[in-house]
Amino acid sequence: MIQSNLKMKIFTKQFLIIIIIGCFILLPLGPNARAESTNLVLRLDLPNEGETFYSGPSTLLYNIPIEGQVSSPGHDPREIQVKIEILQDLQVVASQDVNPDGNGKFRIYAQVNPGAYVENFVAELIPCGDRCHVHPSDSFSRHEWDASFSLPPGVMIISVTAIDPDGNTANLERNITVDRSHMVDIPIRVVFFSSSDLPLEGIPISASTWLYMWRSRIFSGGTNSDGNATLQVEALSERATNYRFEVKPTVLNGILYESVSPVDITLVPGGNNIPKITLVIKASLASIQGRISGDQVPSELTIWAIPDDNGNILTTEINGDGTFEFKEIPINQYTITTDKDSLATLGYSLKDVKLDLSKNTNPIIEMNITKLDGFICQGIVLDNADNPIPFSWGTIEGDKNPVESRPDTGKFSILNLADGNMTYIVNAPGYYSQAKVISPGSETCSEIKFNLSLKPESREIAWGSGKITVPAESVISQSGNSIFIERGWLWGNSIDIEPIILQSGNLRIQLENGRFALQNLPGLTQFFILIEGSGSIQPTSSSSWSPIPTGTLILLENQPDLVMMPIESTLITHYLRSNISPIMTSFEPTFIESVLSRLALLGIDAAKLITFVTYAIVLISIMLLPIIMLIRWRRKQKLQKEN
Repeated sequence: MIQSNLKMKIFTKQFLIIIIIGCFILLPLGPNARAESTNLVLRLDLPNEGETFYSGPSTLLYNIPIEGQVSSPGHDPREIQVKIEILQDLQVVASQDVNPDGNGKFRIYAQVNPGAYVENFVAELIPCGDRCHVHPSDSFSRHEWDASFSLPPGVMIISVTAIDPDGNTANLERNITVDRSHMVDIPIRVVFFSSSDLPLEGIPISASTWLYMWRSRIFSGGTNSDGNATLQVEALSERATNYRFEVKPTVLNGILYESVSPVDITLVPGGNNIPKITLVIKASLASIQGRISGDQVPSELTIWAIPDDNGNILTTEINGDGTFEFKEIPINQYTITTDKDSLATLGYSLKDVKLDLSKNTNPIIEMNITKLDGFICQGIVLDNADNPIPFSWGTIEGDKNPVESRPDTGKFSILNLADGNMTYIVNAPGYYSQAKVISPGSETCSEIKFNLSLKPESREIAWGSGKITVPAESVISQSGNSIFIERGWLWGNSIDIEPIILQSGNLRIQLENGRFALQNLPGLTQFFILIEGSGSIQPTSSSSWSPIPTGTLILLENQPDLVMMPIESTLITHYLRSNISPIMTSFEPTFIESVLSRLALLGIDAAKLITFVTYAIVLISIMLLPIIMLIRWRRKQKLQKEN
C-alpha cells in the first residue's frame, strides 16, 4: 500500500513537470521579446504575439500602441533608425519610421477601426492599451495618441527593424489579428410542438453569444403572423461565432410561449451560407384550483377572478364540496374574491387572494370563510327628494376608515360593529354633512336613512324633465349641450330625450336620457356608470363611438382600451372602494340642524330625545290635570260663597 502511494506521488510529480515544460514550449513569445546583433539590441513590448483586436459595428474609434526599446553601447539611441512595417500576404501595406528618445524607447499608434462612428461620441483614441499596456505612472498629451497608420482587417505581421549608424541590424516580428465583425441576417421560423390555433405573431426570439469569451451579445426580434422572423446578429470575421436561439418563457396576451429546446448554431468566419432556423415552441394557458373551507360554507357562492390589468373578468360557482376551478384562463395577475356584501349579510367574510400566474401557472389555493364577530348596520344616503346620492362616505366618530355608498343605489353597509350606541357621520360632495346615532344589534340599524340638504353653492342643470347635479367641489364648464368636467363629480337623471355630451379628460360620453354618475378626482378611481338608459363613448383620438349598455361600469383610466363591466357588488367593492374620504365634514348652519347634529355627536339620538320629551310632556300633563281641576273647583266654590 505504501509502495503504491509512493509510485502514485512519483507519477504525479513527473506528469506535472511534463505539463509545465509543455506550457513553456507552447506559450507564444510574450512581452519584452529581444532581437540582438553585434552591439545592437531591439526589444518589442507591444503588441503581444497572437493578439486579436476586436471591433464591432458600434465600437468607437480606437488605436493600439506599438512600442519597444533599442540600445547600442557605441551609439546614442537617437542615432538608431527604427522602421515599423505592416505585412499582409507578404505585402507591405503600411510603414512608419520612428525616432527613439534618449532612453531608446519608441512608440507609435495604429488605428484598429478607421471609419468608426464618432458623430455623437467623441473618440478618446485611448484603447485598453491605456489601461492594460501602459504603466499607470506614465502620462501622455492628447496628440501622442494620434495614429500613424490604419491596420487592415484580418491576419497580419508587424515587422520592426532597427539599424545603427554602423549598419548593424536587428529585426522582430509579431503576428496579430484585427477582427472587424459585421451584421448578418438569420432567417427563423417558429412552429408549435403540437397543432394549435393560437396566434404566432409577436413571439419574441432571442439570440445570444459570447465573443472572445467575454463580450456578451444578445439580439432579439419578433415573429410575423406566419411565425417567420429575421434576426440581425453580429458575426466575427476571423473566427467562428456560436449562437443560441430560443424563445424564453414569455407571456404574450395571456399566453405563455417558450421553446421546447434551444437551437445552437455556429456561424463560420464571415457568417456566410446561413440556413433557416426552425424553433419548436409550446404555448399554454393557466388554471386555478381552489377550495372554500370553514365552519359554514354557503351552498351557492360565486367566485370572481379579477385581473389587475382590468382585462376579462372571470367567474365560477363553487361545487358541493366547496371546491372551484378556473380552466384555461389567460396568464395574468388576479384577485380572487367574492361578493363581500352578500356574504356579510349572512354574517361571514372571505379574505381576497392575490395570484401572479406568470410565476405559477397552475396554483392551488385555499380560502377560509370566517364568521364576523360584530354587528352589521345598513342604510341609504338620499337627497331631500329621496333620490339616491351616488357619492358619499360615512365614518364612525373616532374612526378614520370611510365606508363608501354604492354609486348606483346610495346604499352602504357597516361591518363588525361593537354593541352600544355610536355616531355615524355621512359626507357627500355638494351636500351638508349629517350625523346620526346608530345602535348596532337593533332593528333600526338595518335601514338607516340619511336625507342630505344641498349646499347653496352647488348647482343643478336642467336636463329634460330631470336635472344634472354639479357639486360645489367640482370644476366644470359648459357650452351648449356639452359639459366639460375638469375634476370632481357629476351625476344626473332624465326620462326625456335630450342629448348631452360629457367630456372628461380625453373621453367624450354621449347620452340622450337615463341615470348616470361620473367621478374624476386624483387619488380616487376615475369611473363612469350608466345606471339606466343607453349611450356611447369615444376617446378623442378615435373617430368611432362605442355603445354603452344600461347597467355598465367603465374605468376611465384605461385609455384607449376602455373596459366595460357590469355594475356588480363585487366589482364595485374591488374597484371603487377607497381608503380616504375626500369630503370634509360640514354641517348645515340652521339652528335646528346644528342642534340635532351636535346631539348626535354627543351620542344622543335626536328621535329618541324628541320621543322622551313628548312622553315627559304628556306624563306631566296627566299629573298636573287633577291639580289644575282642583284649583279651578276651589276658586269656583269661593266665588259662590262670596255671592
